[in-house]
Amino acid sequence: MSMADLFRQVGRKSSDEQEDSQALNIIEFIESPFGLGFSKELCGMALFPVQKFILKAFYNLPLDDTTRNIKVPKSWRQAQSAKPEDFYQFTEVEYMRYLYNEGRCNIKEQGHERHELVLPIGRRSGKSLISSMIAAYEIYRLLRKINPQRYYGIQDGAEISISTIATTKDQSQILYNAVRNHFQNCEFFSPYLSHDTQSYVRFQTPYDIDQTGDADDGGRASVQIKFFSSVSSGIRGLANLVIILDEVAFFKQKGNSSADAVYQAASPSVATFAAADPNGGQEAINKQSEGRIILISSPFNKDGLFYNKYEQSKMGGSAAKDILMVQAPTWEVNPQVPIGFLENAHGKDPVAFATEFGSEFTDRVSSWIEREKDLMVCLDFDLRASNRGKPRVPHSLGLDLAVKGDRTAICLTRPDGDVIRQVYHEEWQAGRSWYDLNPHLEEPLVPYAKDLHTTDILDFDELADWIKKLSERFYIVDGIFDQWQGISFKQSLDKMGLKQIESNQFTRDETSRMFDAFKTLMYHGRLLLYDYVIRDVEEDEDEVLNSALDEGTGNIKHAPYVNELLQLRAERKSKKVILVEAPSGPNKHDDFSDALVRSVWLSLNRSVGNRYITGGPGGGHQSQEQGGQRRPMSSEQYQRRRQRRHNYTNKRGDRVRRGNFNKRGY
Repeated sequence: MSMADLFRQVGRKSSDEQEDSQALNIIEFIESPFGLGFSKELCGMALFPVQKFILKAFYNLPLDDTTRNIKVPKSWRQAQSAKPEDFYQFTEVEYMRYLYNEGRCNIKEQGHERHELVLPIGRRSGKSLISSMIAAYEIYRLLRKINPQRYYGIQDGAEISISTIATTKDQSQILYNAVRNHFQNCEFFSPYLSHDTQSYVRFQTPYDIDQTGDADDGGRASVQIKFFSSVSSGIRGLANLVIILDEVAFFKQKGNSSADAVYQAASPSVATFAAADPNGGQEAINKQSEGRIILISSPFNKDGLFYNKYEQSKMGGSAAKDILMVQAPTWEVNPQVPIGFLENAHGKDPVAFATEFGSEFTDRVSSWIEREKDLMVCLDFDLRASNRGKPRVPHSLGLDLAVKGDRTAICLTRPDGDVIRQVYHEEWQAGRSWYDLNPHLEEPLVPYAKDLHTTDILDFDELADWIKKLSERFYIVDGIFDQWQGISFKQSLDKMGLKQIESNQFTRDETSRMFDAFKTLMYHGRLLLYDYVIRDVEEDEDEVLNSALDEGTGNIKHAPYVNELLQLRAERKSKKVILVEAPSGPNKHDDFSDALVRSVWLSLNRSVGNRYITGGPGGGHQSQEQGGQRRPMSSEQYQRRRQRRHNYTNKRGDRVRRGNFNKRGY
């Protein structure tokens, strides 16, 4: 007799029976050969200690208080260290207390089973694995109840659902594949499996089989697991015993696909699944519902359903009594994530790293450049705007266009060895003095600019003539500006033969990628920007940035255009899209920044292999060539080297060079 036949025989016992007392708990189900067989002995893989701890805590299984098998690195850089002193080691009981004291778990010790799991954990922590195992286990528990409808006091044959909801169809497909593999690899499910599609899997309970026959003969299948891509309309009305919201932090903010809408649509039915009186009484044996809600995701902004549930769990009291919250970074949950992978992610964007891998929630609106010293690496205080470019050396032009009420900014950049160098920039604004707008330049290129303070609106032909004069001094091979209000200006450019300057209707996604590329170049020291003025300009007090608290930079008064970069605000619109703009308030601008970022983007795309981002081995900074080889340099080493080259003071004109070093020309 096969294992499947044995289970089928068990399943055909009297339908009056309730759940078998020998049903496996979730850890036994995952590790046992009668369940998923997910253990080192059976398949060569096993749950990581923290994954196992999470499941045991959620299902209120006794935590281990003897074996210190949970290793917590003291920092992510020590995640794969061989030194014992680089780790804390805990039993499961000790680990729960440690998390509680760290503010990363809402309970200090076990007391009762909880039915809502809030799990902010880092990427590559096995979120889909955990979700799929919970889903498979809950189907197992339903089938072991023989007639789960009678157990819960609902009509025989009524559908009971487990719903998994993901952000996108692709994410839903990942979870579907993980769950489907469990059903295929676990022989327990084979007698009951009825239908298997891309959007749902149906099962016959033993009672279904007894009453209506096998599925092949048209028998009823009253238990199902459904896979959705965050649309509340399809979830509403289902009898959901369990709902799993996968990557819930990245659900849309509004509409039927928002996390709140999905939660409100799915959660009411979860509360109705309390065990009924087997003798037919009206009262439930246990008024506590056995339904479960799992919210699992890497964190995102400090708003929305996921963050609100996270905060609710930490408030305590009746609102949190049924919630278990565990917050853990990637390297704590999955100790096998390569350190090189973490280093690369951190090097690209330390702030995004803290959110995506460090499991920290972030403010929706924050400074775009979080640490001034990251930009300092790219500033050369001896560099000046060029008056003329070398013959046939290609330059890229970024333009932010405004004819009234705001500034028009032009910026030129070009590749220079391992960096992209800022060559020139200039700003115009109707009603403002050219000399106030450009304290780094001696005189304007065209006479029209001298009278800007007397104009009400900038003239397109004069703007085009300005760019024409620049093209006579620099070999401009490409340029871009926003298509908004730029159709007439494009015609003026074309009349002057400047057809390499293109208008573009920038999407939010494209603009976000431009700013992200600029920031990545900045983190890797692949930008070279000037920071100087040749005459003082009147600045608001709040525009002067005090850097005394930014370790390693001193107290520096930057040029106004560098201050503009430092004052930019970033708002996360989605997982991969940010909106970067000037802060609200008078005299706040982002025109130079937009022009610079567009110019850098063009220079980057003209560069072979985008070596400015990738750099040398490990993606670090490059030292000067030695024997034809390039030796990688860490970010810290690069920052220290550049900072040693300058004596930073409060006054722009008093910076003194230390020693002799190369002063860049063109």
